[in-house]
Amino acid sequence: MQSPATSQAKPRLWRALPVALTITLAVSYFVVARTEIFTIVSEDGNWVIPITLLAQAMFLGFRYRWPLITFWGVIALDIPIMFVSHGELTAASFAIMVATYNLRRHSAAKRAYAMIALGFAVTTAIHFLTVQQSTQIVEEWRLFAALGQALATYAIASVIAEAVLAQGRLSSILRERAELAERDQERNAKEAVQQERNLIARELHDIAAHHLTGIILSSQAVKSLLVSNPEQASEYLATVQSEARTALENIRQTVGLLRTDGEGDLAPAPSLDDLPQLVSEHRARGTTVELSSIGNPAALGTIAGIAVYRTVQESLANAAKHAPGAACTVEATWTDTHLSIVIANSASTREVLYVPSGGHGLLGMRERASLVNGTLTVGPRVDGGWSTQLTVPIADHHSSPTESSQ
Repeated sequence: MQSPATSQAKPRLWRALPVALTITLAVSYFVVARTEIFTIVSEDGNWVIPITLLAQAMFLGFRYRWPLITFWGVIALDIPIMFVSHGELTAASFAIMVATYNLRRHSAAKRAYAMIALGFAVTTAIHFLTVQQSTQIVEEWRLFAALGQALATYAIASVIAEAVLAQGRLSSILRERAELAERDQERNAKEAVQQERNLIARELHDIAAHHLTGIILSSQAVKSLLVSNPEQASEYLATVQSEARTALENIRQTVGLLRTDGEGDLAPAPSLDDLPQLVSEHRARGTTVELSSIGNPAALGTIAGIAVYRTVQESLANAAKHAPGAACTVEATWTDTHLSIVIANSASTREVLYVPSGGHGLLGMRERASLVNGTLTVGPRVDGGWSTQLTVPIADHHSSPTESSQ
């Protein structure tokens, strides 16, 4: 990896390099012009050319601050060179190429090419006039020499500038795409975390609703049985203690999922195999619950098993809260493609006691049904009770989720 000092040194080097090369050309010309083999210009011209090249180098030093002034400055300084050399030393002027490249790099295309075209015309015209005195270029080729040399000077610089600009645009596009991909990755990560939090929140709600409902109802029963039936009241108190311990343990395990250090306890996820235990817990609280199954059971995925278990758990908890004394049934019907489980309760036979509710149970059941491409149907029954039906696909887990209400 390059150090900051190295990264900053490169731009300074590229800024200074054209100036240094132009100065080198001036010095080289001065040395060569003093030899007898160099007879293109007169003795006086041998001083004009290096001085002019040094002046062009000075203009190039300001090319980033004043690109247009630099462009016309080096063109103007090239004119004396053309006159004293009779147009024979102007071929592909280095300073003009650098100024043209810089003008295109740092100016709008329309303005830059208008100036470049005008500079090309000026250079070609003056070169054609000065080359008429040349003894090295035959008359028939003088116009082509003027056009060709000017075209090479401006075209090469323009092509290089366009290539560099295109590379810059490509780098910018790739950088934007990389930043967009990074933002998408961060957003997806945040969404995944939020979905996980929502799942844990639903788990906490279902656990709390199930166990706390049992605790509250058992406590209310104890209050009415303390005088009339102390022995049964003692049994209900034992149930309350058991429910509280179980609720605490389940909540502790669920909250443990939020830990990032891997220290959370991993308990088996609830499934269909746990339904008999769930029904037994409700029976211990005094609720009449019948569990039955029709057809040949098949294997469900973990998520589908949790969805079915939580739906039964929430439905029985709702029945205990809103229809105390009602008889409940849990009936699972298996087919080749689906599991349909119906949780129903009759009308309440006792006074409905106040039990606080968050109102999120039905929403949680619907979200779980959607998660496993299932169908949730809820609604009142003719006898005044309530029915909840969850249908989960067994083989086809890619069908579109649906939801309906009676």
